[in-house]
Amino acid sequence: MNWWKRAQQQYLWDNDPRLPQANIDRSSIEISGDIKSDVEEATNIVELQNILFSYGIEDLKEFVFEEAKEKIWVFTYSNNLYVIELSFPYPSLLDAREWIYKVGDNAWQYLDFVDYNKEFWDNVSEGDFVYHGTNEENIEDIKREGLIPMYGTRGISNRMTGPAIFASPTAEIAENYYPIVIEINLGKMKADRYFPRVGREEPIEKAEASEVLANKIGLENFYSEYEEGLDPETVIFYDSIPLKYLRIL
Repeated sequence: MNWWKRAQQQYLWDNDPRLPQANIDRSSIEISGDIKSDVEEATNIVELQNILFSYGIEDLKEFVFEEAKEKIWVFTYSNNLYVIELSFPYPSLLDAREWIYKVGDNAWQYLDFVDYNKEFWDNVSEGDFVYHGTNEENIEDIKREGLIPMYGTRGISNRMTGPAIFASPTAEIAENYYPIVIEINLGKMKADRYFPRVGREEPIEKAEASEVLANKIGLENFYSEYEEGLDPETVIFYDSIPLKYLRIL
């Protein structure tokens, strides 16, 4: 797990999401044996909770997502994890994986905000480097102007990134794609208090947000795929990098 995902994990809720148990006369509640049908016919919170307790489900967990304007209950039934979207008068019961897929690219709205740019520079130390690959015809321009954010081929899923400088965590990775590799001295930039804006591959951010959200609600071993060839450790610079921080390998 990379450091950004660890940072996301640190922002998970600290409060206990379990709902208190209720004393219910279960003999007074009629259930059909089809939990999905019964749940989705509930007209209010109390009725819904009574239905679930009648199915023997007492370890309910509630999650409130202010940014996404959604509240859900999560529970285990017949060894499967389920999510109830509390959208009365039409609550919805979904398999937990199905719910994560439904949330899709909006998973970040269900997580506490992590400032990647700040986290990145806070974690930079003296002697830290990343590596940018380029072609021979670009070297003279780079020697005059340094690295300047430019449009380029990014792949299908991240083609909307805009002008940027892409960098890899190791020279070996950059060498796989380009004949020339340029070392970018992160430690020196930080020492000079020069902090160009940085970001990550958008498809990877979305995939990892889904994985963190799945982990938060208790869905283990959830893996979200992204386009082949993308690297979760890729760093994207949105501002120019002066020549003084570069070394052509």
